[in-house]
Amino acid sequence: MKQKIIFTCLPHRIEEEKLRFSVQVSLRLENASSTTLVSFPDMENWPEKLKNSSFQLRLKNGKEYDIDLNSSVMDEDLWGKLMHNDIRVDGFQQEDLTHSRIHSYPIKHVQTFVLDTYKRLGVQNPDRLIDPKDLSDPKSLGQISKFKKRDTPKSPESNTTAAGRRVVKESDFLDVDESTSKRLEELRRKNGFVPFQQQANPKMDFAQFRDFHKTDRPTRYEPLAKIKKPEFEFHDILAVVSTYPQIQRKLGVVLDFSMDIPNGFPADHSMRLIIQNIDFTTDTEVLVPLTAYRYTEKGFYAKSKEGSDVNLGFVKINTDKFTAFQIDADGVAMKVNQMVDNKIQEEVKLKIVELDLGKSKRFKNGVIPADEPEKEGLPSLRSAGIGIARNGMGQHLNARFVKAKQLQAKIIDSSKMDDSLQLILSDEKLYAEDLVQGYRMDVAYSTEPEKWLSLHMRKESYSYFDSGNVEEFIDDIKTDEGFIQTAAAEDTENANELFVGENMIRWEGWSLSVPKPGFAINEAEDDNVDPSKQVDYVNKSKNVEVKKYQFDTTREFRLHTKTKTVKGTLPRLRFGKDYMLRVRTVDLAGNSVPLDSQPEKVSEAVIRGFRYYRYDALMNPVLLLGSELKDGEALEELVVRSNYNMSTEEFQKRYGNVDSSENTEATRHFLPPRNSQLIAEQHAKFDKAFGNNPEVAKALYELISSKEVQLEKGKNGKEKVYKGDQVDLIYLPDPAAAGLALFLADGYDDTHSQTFEPRLFSFFGNDELSPNNTHINLSDDEWFKAKSLRVQLVEGNTAFNWNASARVLIVSLPKGERIKLRFSTFWKEKDMEELSGMWQLLQEDNPGNITKLKELAKTGRHWMISPAREIELTHAVQQPVDAPQIEIINPDKNYGNTHAWLHTRFSVHGFSTHKVEYKARWKDRRDDPRAVEPDWVDHSDSVEEIDIQYHDKTVDKGSLPEKKDPSKQIAIQGQANQVKPQLKVSLASEFSGALKHKFGDTKHRYVDYHPEATTRYAEHFDKLIKSEGLEITRDGERFEKVNILSSDRPKLPFVDYVIPTFEWRKTKTAMVMRQHRLGGGLRVYLKRPWFSTGEDEMLAVVLPGSDPSKISQTIAALGTPGFNTMFTHWAQDPIRPSKPGSMNYPGINDFRHNPSIDKGLVYPGKENVKVNAICYPVAFDKERKLWYADFALNHGKMYFPFVKLALARYQEHSVRKAGRDVCLSSIVMADYIQLVPERIATLTFKKDNMNSRFTLQVEGVISNALDRNGSTGNYLDISFLDPELVQPVYGSVSDGRNEESLEDEGVRIAISGSVVKNNYFTIVREFKLSRKYKDQPLQVIVQEFEGAPPVSRNIRSIASGVNEENQARLVYADVFKINAPNKSIDN
Repeated sequence: MKQKIIFTCLPHRIEEEKLRFSVQVSLRLENASSTTLVSFPDMENWPEKLKNSSFQLRLKNGKEYDIDLNSSVMDEDLWGKLMHNDIRVDGFQQEDLTHSRIHSYPIKHVQTFVLDTYKRLGVQNPDRLIDPKDLSDPKSLGQISKFKKRDTPKSPESNTTAAGRRVVKESDFLDVDESTSKRLEELRRKNGFVPFQQQANPKMDFAQFRDFHKTDRPTRYEPLAKIKKPEFEFHDILAVVSTYPQIQRKLGVVLDFSMDIPNGFPADHSMRLIIQNIDFTTDTEVLVPLTAYRYTEKGFYAKSKEGSDVNLGFVKINTDKFTAFQIDADGVAMKVNQMVDNKIQEEVKLKIVELDLGKSKRFKNGVIPADEPEKEGLPSLRSAGIGIARNGMGQHLNARFVKAKQLQAKIIDSSKMDDSLQLILSDEKLYAEDLVQGYRMDVAYSTEPEKWLSLHMRKESYSYFDSGNVEEFIDDIKTDEGFIQTAAAEDTENANELFVGENMIRWEGWSLSVPKPGFAINEAEDDNVDPSKQVDYVNKSKNVEVKKYQFDTTREFRLHTKTKTVKGTLPRLRFGKDYMLRVRTVDLAGNSVPLDSQPEKVSEAVIRGFRYYRYDALMNPVLLLGSELKDGEALEELVVRSNYNMSTEEFQKRYGNVDSSENTEATRHFLPPRNSQLIAEQHAKFDKAFGNNPEVAKALYELISSKEVQLEKGKNGKEKVYKGDQVDLIYLPDPAAAGLALFLADGYDDTHSQTFEPRLFSFFGNDELSPNNTHINLSDDEWFKAKSLRVQLVEGNTAFNWNASARVLIVSLPKGERIKLRFSTFWKEKDMEELSGMWQLLQEDNPGNITKLKELAKTGRHWMISPAREIELTHAVQQPVDAPQIEIINPDKNYGNTHAWLHTRFSVHGFSTHKVEYKARWKDRRDDPRAVEPDWVDHSDSVEEIDIQYHDKTVDKGSLPEKKDPSKQIAIQGQANQVKPQLKVSLASEFSGALKHKFGDTKHRYVDYHPEATTRYAEHFDKLIKSEGLEITRDGERFEKVNILSSDRPKLPFVDYVIPTFEWRKTKTAMVMRQHRLGGGLRVYLKRPWFSTGEDEMLAVVLPGSDPSKISQTIAALGTPGFNTMFTHWAQDPIRPSKPGSMNYPGINDFRHNPSIDKGLVYPGKENVKVNAICYPVAFDKERKLWYADFALNHGKMYFPFVKLALARYQEHSVRKAGRDVCLSSIVMADYIQLVPERIATLTFKKDNMNSRFTLQVEGVISNALDRNGSTGNYLDISFLDPELVQPVYGSVSDGRNEESLEDEGVRIAISGSVVKNNYFTIVREFKLSRKYKDQPLQVIVQEFEGAPPVSRNIRSIASGVNEENQARLVYADVFKINAPNKSIDN
């Protein structure tokens, strides 16, 4: 066994003209294996051994002085009870911390950055929260983040799918700053610490902050390790008692000496203790190192080295090595840093969303709609007492670790053994900084600078338990001072990693050496419960709480301590109070300079005029329900309900019982913010309890304890409804709270009816306050007697009326409107100016907007001084106040689209309308060949929901002309089927915001649209919607017949056959009957189905382009001279020639029956060829089950011309853009067919013998080819019939020269060349019949026959190519019905 004992001198003070110093005795027992104290007999009664020894003080120069040991305090019996033989002894191991890597952070720079940032933003944005960009701006708050945004993504190699598609991830746009953390690690590896820099570097400073708090490390959730009962070893016990100087002295491990002050005692020297007459049985080395000292008229001190933190017993806190602070820098820095990191990550996520949206066809133009980022506040600052931080604590500690190791090696150097004294006399000196084990902080009021108050005064009570577990108290314990020590935490995974804060000391208003009274919070103990759901708790019984601190009689070390404060020794920490601060050093013996002594170097040891401010913001008023919540209503949203045609009273009367709502109004109570007893105490609200006035103290205690209650909850955990006019205050209000401030919430101009002037209402008086007078004078007995006030929402025109006697602000809102306000608590003006740390910070540099800053701060509108909450007041309506109305719809389609884009404008009541949905209905023609006949199919559809902005009155979707310029409208509803100009639509509909109506096909149709508006406030009627089926929508009027164009060519028509048709025009007067058969008619029969492009599909006859001069060019372009298979063409009958047409093609004007004419259409498949279309509607023949189209041509003087029709389906309502169209289907050529010539028959009566005598004239186009007899080969057969007798009628006929009798049934008249002129014949005959037909029915029958051809040889038919027989054919027939009964004539 071996032991080392070190006696270290510790200069203390001058008292009663004596030098007093202490000696700390370090007992180091060394053994190879664990044993007990019985193995070290010298330790059996250590105090007695010391009492039997002799001591002297020797200076470095060898001079020795007699000294007196105060041995009376040593207690041999206590040593024996505490250091009994069973105490375990492990070999002493000197802790070596020189290899530790110290983690810390520069609190000075972090605090300065936070305060400067808050000041800058609070001055720049006094009435608005900050722009989110400030949080991520690398030149502002963004510089403290570990993240850095990238403008372009990282290399794509690692983020592609197997198909080669790029997958964008958050990490592609986010760099994590690893260089800074690597740099910190390099510095710690090199130095053991990160050197403190005088110049702030926010990026590096906050990197150290995150490293210190391990925020960048993955969070590990592990159950807390069970705390083992401590097992005390001998050296552990000595370490424990080192914090109890009086016990150290009783045990003889601290010795107090005194000596008369000798003449000529050196002022600056070093000393050591010389001990003699001490015998050891165990191999022992006694070490007595030198201690450098300073001796002055005022004191006896350990000497400090040059540049030391300490000097003459005090820490040099008033130098740049230290920082005084009063805010919770750790808390606010942590919140701000997390806020900045989160904001940068949010922006990156938004960037990825924008990229994903950019891939959508909807956003190909690159315009991505985005909500305006919400402005944000910063975490509130918090006053956290007065603290002192050592700048560069890591570097400071590392230096101490290195120095301690060096000193140990030199002090125990056995080569320095003095054989005569048997003492190791090292030449190494110990200085003041080597001997410091702790600190004592003192405070003085600036008004009493000489009166220092210690924050460490305590009254200790010590006891121990004997072998029978009987508690015995240690006597002669005096009031003394505790002290604080620098603490370090080891990393649980790496013991070489030490975490040390720079905060040396912090005073929060209580003793720094005595625990605060009250029950401690206990950790949850139920291991069977999920850790996230475990709840910590506080004992309710004092007896239960005390048991936690009862002595454990099974422990080997049986010392038990209790500590309490010393009455009247603690200073008061108060807002607005000026303090002086100093810190005394505590040496290894627990000594420091006396409390009543003044520093010899005040300038470096004392901080003067440190004013303690309240940085805590004034929290929002407490908000309570004053009426039952309605559907969708919340504590911070007041709602009244009605409908566009129903008042709130009528609505309540009808539906109030259904959803259990009781009120037509909505009411909220506002109470002053709740605060703690501590805040009220620091506002000096309980100072009357001090000053030996027990009655006042008792009353204040009862006040505090009576206000420590929680607000009640309603049934089922819901908010309680306080239905009275007032709510009693059951808690301590914030002493700085003056009243309620109401003002407009920022950022809601687009979503609310934001019309409101700021208002101020006192919590103490009934009168509304003005911004110029917010000071409220209250006595100490009135500050907690605040009163509540109310805000009540009702129906009516917008108004805000304060009822002072009822303390209620009545807000009335019209139907469908809402307003968003902010409410905060404004300060008592004097308190704000004198106590608010935030106000002092903002006005510190006297900014240019100081007047505005003060106005906002006084009226509760500066977000840093009086943070506000939002409250919404809503007059909800069941249905929109006004129905929406469509003003215009301009449809647009692109080629091949199966959807239409609707460029539209509609009116809407935006206040009450959340969305508008276009509803569509239409009918499509359906022609199923399997059905008997075509029919109509009804359709309906919802087009698209349109979100309505609050202030919308009219909404434009897509590209529209100016509202007041109807000439710019590009589509007209219900457009008639006339020749239409091409619609010049050049809208980028896909990107214009137009509505997209999907049809699923390319057809044309007419669609009726009507808008359906949904209330903005559906959530406030949820129960009624479910139970009563309440309608929450409102329909606007229908906007009818919107023309949706076809976007693809029609299908090829299937022509079944073509037949000629006749058109009769008959007129009749008293004297004349005229019957006109128009020739050129054709009927084209078409196979089913029809309507390949929808409604209004027609049959078109296709002609060359409209300019006759270019027809030949058109034909040439098609490569087909003359007749061709591309266009309609005609020609005269080669057998019976007549006057040919002017062109080989009929002209547009040759078509009758009012056709639709469309010029300049694109020939299908020939984009550079334009054609004209003559278009006719089709009808359905139910008998034939075929479609047909009737049309007619004026073929002039051509007699029975042949025509070959180029036919196509035609859709007038088709897309026409960029010089293209899809109006025509592919062309189909019909077979040749002849057009029937025109014939006119006129019957004129003679007045003298009416109606039995008349003239008949027949005329019309005929071939100009004559036979050898000069005849055309055509002839007329005219006969007469009595319809009543059904027999021929006889009479006479005259050609104007000769009169002949009608001996047969009629007369045959040849059409000779003499009656033909220019291909036109006219035959006139007068007839005389029996007079009985003057008034009896008579029928005149006219027939024309075409005889054998005028040439003898057979002609091959152009139409059929087969030989025709030479026989007559009927080419015309007509009947005149004379004296017929008065009924419609059957043609």
